[in-house]
Amino acid sequence: MSERRTAPTVLHMVTAKRLQQMRLQAGLSAQQVGVKLHIHYTTITRLESAKIALKWPTVKAMLEVYGVPDAEIEEFRALTEQANRPGWWLSYQDAMSSTAATYVSLEDSASHIRVYAPAAVPALLQTADYARGVLRLNRPQPTAAQLEHRVALRMERQAVLSRSDPPRTWFLIDETVLRRHVGNDPSVMLPQVEHLIEATYLPNVALQVLPFSRGIPPGAAGGPFTIFRFPLPDFPDIVWIEGIDSAHHTNDLSRVSLHSEVRDRMAAQALRVEETKGFLETVLKELGR
Repeated sequence: MSERRTAPTVLHMVTAKRLQQMRLQAGLSAQQVGVKLHIHYTTITRLESAKIALKWPTVKAMLEVYGVPDAEIEEFRALTEQANRPGWWLSYQDAMSSTAATYVSLEDSASHIRVYAPAAVPALLQTADYARGVLRLNRPQPTAAQLEHRVALRMERQAVLSRSDPPRTWFLIDETVLRRHVGNDPSVMLPQVEHLIEATYLPNVALQVLPFSRGIPPGAAGGPFTIFRFPLPDFPDIVWIEGIDSAHHTNDLSRVSLHSEVRDRMAAQALRVEETKGFLETVLKELGR
């Protein structure tokens, strides 16, 4: 039995999808493959959905059943080895759920990230103090050690914005985000707004604010969401949708398209990037800078 993993990397997801495509091209069902390999068919479907690690003996046997040439099998072996390498976030495994780890994996591999944040500063743009205030709201409430470990994870995630091949990122935030203090400490917001202004000078970052003066935005009835695009052939865009007690992702074309359309309509209603910089400067002055 292949071992369970905390969360798959995007390369793991891509490799698993290719494995499924090869089965379908061979005209075989998961049940048929299971019978041929003397394993339960759910092992096949779990491998193909990246829910378990890609154990090479099983993967090799599957490829042989599909009639894949030896040379291609060897290429797939190298791909499988890469796919099974854990992400850098493994050292923070105790600081996040498997769902959160999947988000970090998507974030780390994306070439384009579009975020809509109606209530809080997006994680990639938070200062440590702001992140600390937000993470204290988690239930059950973290211990002091757990809190600091989670803050460290959030800060390390932000390295994606300044690495050598950073993703193109678009952040769309509601004015509420800038007006609402974190916890009971209003002093946290001043350095946070300064940090937002600094982020706008990164060449790969675009930030827009939806001001109160422009009315209720099209996405007001929903919660925060993120749309990911990847530099991988045949790998679809993914939308990550957050709720009060859960979060999930999907590559269903209709849902991704809907969220993209709503996000674009909100972006058109929001302040332009240059206007947003001026707006943030005004907020900074109001906070006492």
